[in-house]
Amino acid sequence: MDDWNKCQRFWHIRYIQGIQGETTDAMQLGTDLHKAFQNRFNHGTLPPDPHPRHGKKFKKMHEAHWAAVEKHVFKGRDKKALAPGVEVRFSLPTWLGGPPWNGVIDLPLPHDGTPLVVDHKSTSSPDWVKTPHELKKTPQMASYAWWALHHAGPFAKHAELYAENPHAGYVRADSDQVEVAHIYIFTKGSSEPQYVKVMMPLHEVRETWRELLGTVREMERASFAVSELDLPPTTTSCSLRLFGPKGCPFRSRCGYAPLMEDPMSIPMPPGAPSAARTWIVVTLISGAM
Repeated sequence: MDDWNKCQRFWHIRYIQGIQGETTDAMQLGTDLHKAFQNRFNHGTLPPDPHPRHGKKFKKMHEAHWAAVEKHVFKGRDKKALAPGVEVRFSLPTWLGGPPWNGVIDLPLPHDGTPLVVDHKSTSSPDWVKTPHELKKTPQMASYAWWALHHAGPFAKHAELYAENPHAGYVRADSDQVEVAHIYIFTKGSSEPQYVKVMMPLHEVRETWRELLGTVREMERASFAVSELDLPPTTTSCSLRLFGPKGCPFRSRCGYAPLMEDPMSIPMPPGAPSAARTWIVVTLISGAM
């Protein structure tokens, strides 16, 4: 759903047409950090060097990541007693006959009073760290919270009822909230990992889930589009900052001209006066070009 929110055309190309695009170094690094955490949780050891292009920084980032989880989540307690596992796959029903909502939770801790779900994020800068308010508005974390209030550990007493009628909204009787958290690992600079958490009460989780189901219905209708060109582009999502140094990987398929969306990104020849850029920007906005 995050990709849908970025751009419907991007989503259609990636998920309906099945074209994934290039795996960037940053994407591969994030994947390998997740694998390293999973290996250490399950086996107590680091996996072999996952990818040579990461260099020596990889082990340092992993150690910082593991130390942050120990400090903020495990707090010296028995990991296996707290968490049923890592990279836990789940599937939630949407509506009768609707598509399932599938996901993977990096680290669920359902057995320690108020349930907690943790997601690992790798990012180049603290500028990308979400605030607690932003965190609970993300589709990913809201779906994790909805899953936790139905399916995890102590809520198993409702699992049978939920399986029989998943649309009735059975929840754990003795818990009316769930904690969601991000742990950010920074891939550039020397910043320590950052832990952001927020409590989501049941009524807020339920309200957000209903909103998400409305979006899922839109996605289901859009999945029947013959081409990405049948869907509207999100022109503000073509920026280099959102997709990395090469911009949106599907720009050539989409046909949208990103310079109109962000004229300040227009490359200028060496030595060009600053007034030249101002003239181009004003001309683009006025439509005189």
